Amino acid sequence: MKEAQESASTPYDIALVLDYSGSMNSSIGFLEEAVRDFIAKKYLNDRISVTKFDSHIVTESQLSAVPNEIFRRVSFYGLLGYGGQTALYAGTDKGLSTLDSSKARKVVVLFTDGNENSSFQYFGQYAFTAEQLAHHLRDKQAQLFIISYGQSTNINLLMKLASLADGSIYFINSPENITKVFEELPRVLHQYYEIRYKPVEKEGLHKVRLTFNTLTKKQGNIFGEYTIGSKFTLRENDSHEDNYWYREINGKKPVSPPQVAVNYIFNESGIRPDYIRNLDKFLRYLKTYPDAELDILAHADHVGTPEQCMELTRRRAEQVKQYFMSQGISEERLHTRPFGKEHPLWPDEKEAWQSAENRRVELILLE
Repeated sequence: MKEAQESASTPYDIALVLDYSGSMNSSIGFLEEAVRDFIAKKYLNDRISVTKFDSHIVTESQLSAVPNEIFRRVSFYGLLGYGGQTALYAGTDKGLSTLDSSKARKVVVLFTDGNENSSFQYFGQYAFTAEQLAHHLRDKQAQLFIISYGQSTNINLLMKLASLADGSIYFINSPENITKVFEELPRVLHQYYEIRYKPVEKEGLHKVRLTFNTLTKKQGNIFGEYTIGSKFTLRENDSHEDNYWYREINGKKPVSPPQVAVNYIFNESGIRPDYIRNLDKFLRYLKTYPDAELDILAHADHVGTPEQCMELTRRRAEQVKQYFMSQGISEERLHTRPFGKEHPLWPDEKEAWQSAENRRVELILLE
């Protein structure tokens, strides 16, 4: 066993990956204050990059060891320019890519308050499933520290993802604790005990128990786990049969959670041209993998009777289906489900943007 103290610990290259989706509206000020303080008080030789994501992803600062240089590059103006859906996996993967040339110890710090719903638009560029992201983190030997904020995250998935990347996870529910976690992270990285042992040489999940004597001369135990090799899956953590959207069709299961592909103006069902590129990502996948199928889930906002909303979502689902058929995808591979206003992203619709996000079509690939 070896104790590492800050004076002797090696430098880190740290990719901050920050969730700027619409659900962060009331908490973004706390996050930005904590991040500014984290950068200002960083250890001298550590370098930091900053990547923000909603449905689009922007690396606002590449790796730098100079706080003022990072502050010049990063905008701290709340959700201005952001506030959309959540490309959780692709955003984390893009943040990870800022560490590609790093020779130091690599760490990704992910802050999120929601679930994945828009990474597939980056198909061919970045990870769009949790499993792909886990493989990328392991291939690049980067640790993942996750700050899970609020009640809307997929806790089981995030725990598994952090474990596969030799990191850890913080679960917090109050905005004040955001600051506390960012204050603790540098100490966790630079002050620790390193225990080395020879594991059993076998691929798969390994569980570890560390037995130690406490100051009261009683024995204590700490349990952990790690995975050797690449034979693991996160699909069962990423989707669950209790989810409203989960459905197996023709023996095929969801590849990832539902991806928001189209949003709508009130009471409309036509596909606006700016959403065609989202559909074309799925089109390319379906043409590349001819055994894959597509589940089309349509939703409405809260305005109107249940019957009116159901009919509106039926038209929305059918229009999307017809688009794929016009591009050569057979009807047998396309499945529609109109939900009316049964499953909103925002149950209260206090703001206009929440109603707009509820008016949506989600797509689920099945394999």
